[in-house]
Amino acid sequence: MSKKPKTDPDETGLALVLTKATRAQIAAHLGIKKQNLTRWKRVPSHHVAKVAELTGIPREKILPSLFA
Repeated sequence: MSKKPKTDPDETGLALVLTKATRAQIAAHLGIKKQNLTRWKRVPSHHVAKVAELTGIPREKILPSLFA
């Protein structure tokens, strides 16, 4: 019997964001280096509002652990 790996909803939120904008676009919108985004496993809470503004994705889908 194999167990399915648990998917972190916050990591899924980051994957969703990356379908709407490139790392370069996100970094430019946030005023940070795009290399910083490679370290993200999820969108940091202090960036959620601006990422939501850029992508049009609701905050609840970007970081469900905080906004759901």
